Amino acid sequence: MSSKSAFHYNISFTVPANKPESNPKLTSGDLWLGIAHVAHTPQEFAPYVAKTDVLWRAPEQQRLGRAVELTNGGVHTTKGQVLYQEVKICDTMLVEARTEDTGAKTTFLLSYNIGATVSPDSTDISFTVIYELRVAGVLEGSAKAEEIKRDYPELARKACTDTVEQIRQCKLDGRLARFDRG
Repeated sequence: MSSKSAFHYNISFTVPANKPESNPKLTSGDLWLGIAHVAHTPQEFAPYVAKTDVLWRAPEQQRLGRAVELTNGGVHTTKGQVLYQEVKICDTMLVEARTEDTGAKTTFLLSYNIGATVSPDSTDISFTVIYELRVAGVLEGSAKAEEIKRDYPELARKACTDTVEQIRQCKLDGRLARFDRG
């Protein structure tokens, strides 16, 4: 797709995975399990995803292809729209989903805070979500572009904070222990 025919909008948010009052605390191992699980089942964490079909997996488990069917709630998408994505998994660090037709990317990133001890048991960690939108047929300065600029930051902020809290809930209710570790 030509970059001239697509509206581009980039935004990211970072949140500490653990506040003083957070219970239970998430370790880097916990947060990574949750992030890696999202690569396969984003519908468990994103209310605007209806379902996901994993179409293929690379033998080394570091890449997969998926079809993500959307429901209501996306800022620049429509109900029933299917996004075909290639997902890159960099073990213990990030999951990056690139939409095949537009080149748009969503990245979920685990990082250690500057004073952290680097260990799977560290709780001094943060979670970052990065959105690199590429929306075909939308022109810079158009009403749709302005709507995206106005509404997408809140969706991204909510995705960042909610994902951490959903992973924490999975730890609390025992689901995190059942997530695939391979």
